[in-house]
Amino acid sequence: MSADRYVAIVDAFSSGALLAPLFKELGFGVLHIQTSKGVDRSLSRSLRSSDFEHCIDYQESGLEQTVEFLGRYALAAILPGCDSGVVTADDLSARLGVGRNSAIEVMCRRSKFVMHEALRSEGLLAARQIRSDSLEEILLWYRRQPFQKVVSKPEFAARSEGVVFCDDEIDLARAFEQTIGTTNLFGIVNDKLVVQEYLPGAEYMVNTMSVDGRHFITDIWVGVDEREEPISTDLYAELLNPRDEDYVPLADYVCRVLACLGVETGPAHVEVRRTPKGPALIEIGARLAGAMSPRAFELAIGLDPVQLTVDAYVCPHRALQALQSDRVTRNARLVYFHSDRGGTVARPADLSEMYSLESVREVLLTVRRGDYLPKTSDTNTRPGYAYLVHADPMRLTEDYARFRIMEQRLYESILDA
Repeated sequence: MSADRYVAIVDAFSSGALLAPLFKELGFGVLHIQTSKGVDRSLSRSLRSSDFEHCIDYQESGLEQTVEFLGRYALAAILPGCDSGVVTADDLSARLGVGRNSAIEVMCRRSKFVMHEALRSEGLLAARQIRSDSLEEILLWYRRQPFQKVVSKPEFAARSEGVVFCDDEIDLARAFEQTIGTTNLFGIVNDKLVVQEYLPGAEYMVNTMSVDGRHFITDIWVGVDEREEPISTDLYAELLNPRDEDYVPLADYVCRVLACLGVETGPAHVEVRRTPKGPALIEIGARLAGAMSPRAFELAIGLDPVQLTVDAYVCPHRALQALQSDRVTRNARLVYFHSDRGGTVARPADLSEMYSLESVREVLLTVRRGDYLPKTSDTNTRPGYAYLVHADPMRLTEDYARFRIMEQRLYESILDA
């Protein structure tokens, strides 16, 4: 053992890949636990194996053997790197006595069905829904409902993977056939379908940080889509100013959601609709937001969510100090790349033109040379993201328009003709 204290990260993919170096800077040894061998390449290649002293194959080792192995280390914390690690991280934490979140409500923080039932039991606004592996049962439930439009989704999917908006029984049957038996990005077989009433209203993404049971809203973003489509095809998300009239009702609701679902320590990414009846949960991920840019977030909200996550687990007083300090919220947009064409990435991307724009702080391209870039249809087929941050909202608007033109030139330059 090379360190006196250790942390273990379960499925350090996506934004979770940014955690290990910061723990190491504080003198912690870091272990990695991978829950499945079938993780999609788009996620698995974000893992930085060299950041870890040991990498454990949980699928092969199982719970008892993993607990025995981890028990040899002086563990300070076990935390998830992404959605697929939430349940395992909390299970292991409880077994090894380093639990930070309620082990009783762990499925509330992962199952897209159970989380809504938990909210309903506490009197919070939640979607009416069914979970089943039987199309007959789903259609019988659907016929009894007072609403027509519903949303179907796999119970444990990633992002908007498998999300389908349905207007009738034919749509539902098609969604069922296209989902049941398929494998998601985490290598998990979709064996049940969740069908929920469609919640109308603007969609918000709320990022939070909890420290020993105290909940803080770090930032709220509202999805913008000039094409009147679901958030899965939003053009960008706009950072909401804390003085906006929607901010406090959203913040209050989300803090109640966190308490209800047993979140006590660490980050959460919460998607909420502002319905005519008030804020209502779409789903929660008890982990960092995806497409994370610490630099852009620090410029936009005065906080680095990755550093905050590390501090929440091993240096809570420092996390509280940062969260309670006075901060300035700047104008910011999270721009979603959108390609109207598909093709193989044949040439490396030159992002220098995009970075020449004054407000562009970070560009995250998710495809590499040799990858197939599909036509964008949902969050999983977006080829990249960009953060624009500036004190002047007009500069942001002007740069955004220029950025979209540059984006199309980028596809022309990297894709096979």
